Amino acid sequence: LSRIALPTARNSTCTRTSYATPEAEVTAALVHARDIATDEPAVRIGIVISNLAQRRDAVLAAADDILCPELAEVADADAPRPYDLSLGVELADVPLVATALHLIEWAAGALPMSVAAAVLRSPYLPGEVAHGWRRAAIECRWREAGVQHVTVGAAVAALPAGDPLAVAWAGGAPPATARQTPSAWAAAWRAWLADAGWPGAQPLGRSEGQARDAWWHVMGTFASLDGVMGVVTRDDALAAVRAMARRAVFQPETRGARIQILGMLEA
Repeated sequence: LSRIALPTARNSTCTRTSYATPEAEVTAALVHARDIATDEPAVRIGIVISNLAQRRDAVLAAADDILCPELAEVADADAPRPYDLSLGVELADVPLVATALHLIEWAAGALPMSVAAAVLRSPYLPGEVAHGWRRAAIECRWREAGVQHVTVGAAVAALPAGDPLAVAWAGGAPPATARQTPSAWAAAWRAWLADAGWPGAQPLGRSEGQARDAWWHVMGTFASLDGVMGVVTRDDALAAVRAMARRAVFQPETRGARIQILGMLEA
């Protein structure tokens, strides 16, 4: 039996202040946290934001600007930051996974032109670094021609000669069967993503690798639903996978930074 003493009581002061806008309030909190972290290197700091889910992107941008402005020149999402943000995002909204979902949807038929152009510009396809600007120019031609929807075949025809995507997609999207089991759809989609070159030839960052693993976990879960769903149409299968990716919350594993930005539940 080990006796563990309660923490020693410490005198503390609680103060309250207000600001004209929520943005000014967050800015002041981040500046205050930076000052404390600079003066007291051993202290852990918490910033609690009641509506963090709605303000996540703005808070992240402010935290980067105030707590680690030097990273603006690095453009590396995996660069160590002096803060952690507790709230994740829907897996379907992570760019790497969004590209995979769009490619699967593209295999089923035409995509809206703007979505197809965004897929061509994705960094998670082969040759994006060398051919990215040529692919971006395709959208201008489509807009000038008034193109509304684009098939995989039309995208291949628009790609410049020598583009590795044109080679990878030469066979077109896989033929669709009217109805299949979830495991059969998952196998076909895995093969199509591999043939399409997803997630690209560039090494994935730490958070990107975690997002890829989370995506394959969703696909594996979907493939295990044969006994529940039976045979389903392509549209129903795609809707089910997209809904699962929407329900999955993705939060990259962090290194335990000293400044924690939290929502009310996490706090």
